[in-house]
Amino acid sequence: MKYTSTISKLLKDHGKLNLGPSAEVTVKNIIWLEGRIFELQSLKPIMDKAGLPHFLDIRIFERNKQLTEITHNLEPLELIEKLSNNSPY
Repeated sequence: MKYTSTISKLLKDHGKLNLGPSAEVTVKNIIWLEGRIFELQSLKPIMDKAGLPHFLDIRIFERNKQLTEITHNLEPLELIEKLSNNSPY
């Protein structure tokens, strides 16, 4: 959850991020996706014990793909900087 933790730290240190409406939606989507990935990965050991070791793999892969599409694999601070400059990155 590298994006979520970086965003959280920035909010604690600076209060509000200087983002436009579409950039705020992007940040919320990133936070949601990272939370969902974390949740699915947390459920994986339970599914393994239930005899379904690869049950969540496709869902995890799809969410990671979505996250990559949104972030372009930029480092968190670089992404926030581009979003705050209203850049299409």
